[in-house]
Amino acid sequence: MQHTHQTDAASVLSTKFKRLRYSLKNWSKQFSNMKTFITNCNTVILHLDALEELRTLYNPEHNLRNILKTHLAALLRSMNTYWKNRYTENRIKFGGECTKFFHAMATITFRKNTIMQLQNDQGVWIQDHESKAGIT
Repeated sequence: MQHTHQTDAASVLSTKFKRLRYSLKNWSKQFSNMKTFITNCNTVILHLDALEELRTLYNPEHNLRNILKTHLAALLRSMNTYWKNRYTENRIKFGGECTKFFHAMATITFRKNTIMQLQNDQGVWIQDHESKAGIT
């Protein structure tokens, strides 16, 4: 983490936002090439698999295939994380279009987190809030 040299809180915050914007732009440029990287990794792995069907792979070829598979798995995890975060962001951003769904989910959560009725020491079921609060 880099420290800013400003003393004013607004300047510090502004500088941090500018650095964040710069970092996100760089990340975005790298991410746009991710589909190309995935395609290239798959192509090389397929060629190495075809070569392995003809003969056994040499040690450097075998190591290359293992490295590519590990790299491909990391790329696919990054892609999955990206789409999962994008889905969450869109749900929040465009939530007004699915209000029935979100209200239903909130109702289900509310029902799971509330106690509908309690039984007191005499075996009587109590449902109103004041009486439930009075039970010890």
